[in-house]
Amino acid sequence: MLLGIDMSTGYVGTHYRVKSTNFWSALNNGALSEWIHIDSGATGRITIYPITSTTTGLVSRPILLQYITINNSGGSGTLVVGDSGVGVIAAFKTSVAEKDYHYLIPVRNNLTIDTNGSDLTVSYCRD
Repeated sequence: MLLGIDMSTGYVGTHYRVKSTNFWSALNNGALSEWIHIDSGATGRITIYPITSTTTGLVSRPILLQYITINNSGGSGTLVVGDSGVGVIAAFKTSVAEKDYHYLIPVRNNLTIDTNGSDLTVSYCRD
């Protein structure tokens, strides 16, 4: 592996940096959060991309999924939140309880949200 690139597969690995306790405290209090709200009735795939370096083309600011808030679970089918490089992170049935689901996990590639018509908010930050 050279510079985070597996030459046999061409896969670009994501490297998370060590952060100070100030970073994690700010993250836990929502100071660094970005979010997306998805209104009820919306269907389809929403993709959130990490920030890539304009000079190297490598991911410079990967995504950390913080939490998913189900505001109204009136959708049909399954709500799926995933990592395009790894797979499914969470799958919510139509009868899921309306509350916050906390994760705080790194996303390897793109964060994907396959909506089912539920009203939800996804909170994330950039490493």
